Amino acid sequence: MRCAVALALCGAVMGLGPAWGQGEVAGRYQMERSGDDLLRLDTRTGQLDLCRRDGARMVCTTAAPGAAAAPEAPAGDLAAEVARLKAQNVALTARLARVAAAVQGFEPDTGLLDDAGGISATARREIDEAVDVTDYAVRRFRDLFRTFSDERDGGR
Repeated sequence: MRCAVALALCGAVMGLGPAWGQGEVAGRYQMERSGDDLLRLDTRTGQLDLCRRDGARMVCTTAAPGAAAAPEAPAGDLAAEVARLKAQNVALTARLARVAAAVQGFEPDTGLLDDAGGISATARREIDEAVDVTDYAVRRFRDLFRTFSDERDGGR
């Protein structure tokens, strides 16, 4: 009977697996399946590990080197990316300052609208003049096209 109780207790302890003795680490790791492997995220440090089955055991290796590095000391390619983003930030901040300075003195052209918010008489005249010029240009191009077409057809 003692042997059966001992076997049941061992089975219960073995069945708990990673949950056994977690205490302070409960919820610290987040696991996601990636094909036959597992990705393990340490939610406290941000380290990402790739875990693969090796026979009867799981072997985990760091999947993203430098992911857990402190922001003050990025590693390798991450440092170059941080430097590039800092330079881009400086350039964009300067450009924004130039645009803000240019817009600050800008006054919209209020001569296009009348007091009721409609198109003013001056704006209507300018639109009519633009339409007349366009109409003239279209007629001239049409006449030139006809002239060249007649010359081409008559020359055969």
